[in-house]
Amino acid sequence: MGRPRRPIVGGIIIGVTGTVYKLNVRECDGDPFQPAWSSFKYTKEKAQSFKYIAVSRDLLWYNDGPFRYGDTVQVSGGGEPFDGIKTVVDTMSSRFKKRIDICIPNDYKPTRAFGLTLRKIE
Repeated sequence: MGRPRRPIVGGIIIGVTGTVYKLNVRECDGDPFQPAWSSFKYTKEKAQSFKYIAVSRDLLWYNDGPFRYGDTVQVSGGGEPFDGIKTVVDTMSSRFKKRIDICIPNDYKPTRAFGLTLRKIE
């Protein structure tokens, strides 16, 4: 039996570090176009839109975090490609905490941003 679910309240703001990932087997798994949220499937167009993120497991509801797959969040404080409205579709490795990973096109330069804010949009 799992942990009891905590109600998710809108307006939650969390400080995170942002990194980027590309849809390839080296950075994902055997099927990089299928993220953890099984209702979602990447296409080339979606991968190039900068609108989808993976979050560290501590930020997900099943670890008492505020976010669920499919939630819409506002990311700010990092400039491109970090800032903007994003959708949570994937999970990062368990070694990461308070982190988001933004899907980017394969020809985009890797980057990192510190001190981002992540706000859940209801």
